[in-house]
Amino acid sequence: MKKRYIRKKYFIDPSLQLGYLIIILFSMVLTAGVVYFSIWSVFLEKIGQLESQTGVVSLFKEMVAAVFSKTNKLLCCQLPILFGLMIFFSIFFSHRITGPLYRIEQNLERLVGKGYLLDEIKLRKYDHPRIIAFTKNLNRLISVLREKIGMEKDLEDKLSLLVKRMEEGPSLFPQVKEELAAIIAEIQKSIKKYQDG
Repeated sequence: MKKRYIRKKYFIDPSLQLGYLIIILFSMVLTAGVVYFSIWSVFLEKIGQLESQTGVVSLFKEMVAAVFSKTNKLLCCQLPILFGLMIFFSIFFSHRITGPLYRIEQNLERLVGKGYLLDEIKLRKYDHPRIIAFTKNLNRLISVLREKIGMEKDLEDKLSLLVKRMEEGPSLFPQVKEELAAIIAEIQKSIKKYQDG
């Protein structure tokens, strides 16, 4: 049975996740504030225009004040819930990006910093699709590195064997020279696959 990878910690990279959260909340508050004050300012302006035309406006003003008061009370109750949901969803969805990035960073740090050749990097199927695609390419690179290291180990074994044969005496030098030329050709062929720039 295939082992399923489950990430348990959703708040992995606070600086990145909080940055997104602040941008989302700021955008939401700014938009809501502009809409709220625009509606009420237009509404109050129209009431002011009506006031000069009719005497019924005082009753209407009281109704508007009651609506305004009730709207503010509802917003005071509902905004914290809305902010809580926004915080939850922004952390949840930003985790689809920060979680995989954190895992990739850890694996690359082990590879580059400590020289551990990794198994393939496994992500969850619900992680961000672009990061999953990037990780597939990274896994191919790791596979190529693994292959190259295997080839280098084979070359090391061949060279060690040649050194031992050279110690047996000068009569074997012509054979050793041919084998060294073959190893050099193999190395050149391997290097040719990868071009500069």
